[in-house]
Amino acid sequence: MNISNSIKYTALLLLSAALTGISGTVMKFAYSEVPPLPFLIYRFFFAFVFLFLIFRKEVLNNIRKSDIMPIGIISFFMAFGFIFFTIGLKYTTATNATFFYSLTVLMIPFLARLINGSKFNRKILIGILIAVAGMYLLIMNGGTFQINIGDFLSLISALIFAFQVVFTGKFVSKINPTALSVVQMLMVMIITFFVSLLMGEGLPQVSYPPRIWLIFIFTGIAGTGVFTLVQTVAQVHIRESTVGMVYAFIPMFTAFSAWFILGETLSSTGLIGCGLITFGIILAGRLNKIGS
Repeated sequence: MNISNSIKYTALLLLSAALTGISGTVMKFAYSEVPPLPFLIYRFFFAFVFLFLIFRKEVLNNIRKSDIMPIGIISFFMAFGFIFFTIGLKYTTATNATFFYSLTVLMIPFLARLINGSKFNRKILIGILIAVAGMYLLIMNGGTFQINIGDFLSLISALIFAFQVVFTGKFVSKINPTALSVVQMLMVMIITFFVSLLMGEGLPQVSYPPRIWLIFIFTGIAGTGVFTLVQTVAQVHIRESTVGMVYAFIPMFTAFSAWFILGETLSSTGLIGCGLITFGIILAGRLNKIGS
């Protein structure tokens, strides 16, 4: 593994994780006017348009019929991961939702070993557990630990996203990563469209105020398109477990942005949790390097 590439792509993942964390916060603004699934349709529409306009030639020149099935599998898990997370976010705080979403960190190494036969360095469990302890303190935030339906749906989304990351790692070496990212956005949008109809949330409208359209565009381009592209390309160069470690930063970004934008409070307990998340990720990365 090229160390310089590993550092570069981990840094890019961290930046995209910040954008994703902030997206979880700004989505809360839209929920008073847009149901979760129509919101998600627009989110992936703008992600697809953004990526396709930039990489149109690369996608059209590199996509093959044999790629459709693996992209479909990855898109299935991504779509339902976002569906569960987006609905869950409606019923809980932005900080809570991303805490449970980021339990993906704990699930990826086990699923990667089970599905891909990836090397499992048990030492990284120390860092993972410290990061999870930090996320627990972040969710406690000076109060009591209470799980509602929104928290539960976010937890389910974590498991689904873990499958998505692992299957991406399984197929990404056989598919052009840019083509995978772009076609994935289109497939997720289509899947979400039909799920929205089946659940009775209806079709997306066009009469939303400008601030809602800005949220669609930001979450679609910055929080989805950029993140998915960076994750897919990065997994050519770094392990699934490293991707999972970076995911642990997302609740920290969400917690701070939720405090700044939504007024959700962050106590000293929450701040300690953020510190443990950071320490756990750094420790896991070093242990993984030592054990490789």
